[in-house]
Amino acid sequence: MNPIQQFLQENGFESGRYGGCRHSCGIPQLQGTSVRPSYSPVDGAHTLIVTPTHVMRFTCRIPYNYNDWMCVETRKYTSKEQLLTILSEMTNQPQGCWA
Repeated sequence: MNPIQQFLQENGFESGRYGGCRHSCGIPQLQGTSVRPSYSPVDGAHTLIVTPTHVMRFTCRIPYNYNDWMCVETRKYTSKEQLLTILSEMTNQPQGCWA
């Protein structure tokens, strides 16, 4: 287990993907760790890739056999605390002003 993966696991983040997409077409082979969000912002699948300097949001729309994963957001972090804040925002579904 790499240090990033260990840190994320210790802080309660699960690895993997939200949704049923089984392929990884469109997700670059990076030195990173996947994080499983609790929702998808599109009708389809959602995952986060954490590298030593960035968090990247990938989505894959349904039907999965016709669509590849697309990076829809990248956020840079410079500390572990900043990483935890970014991941908390990106893994949980926005609630809007009525939450």
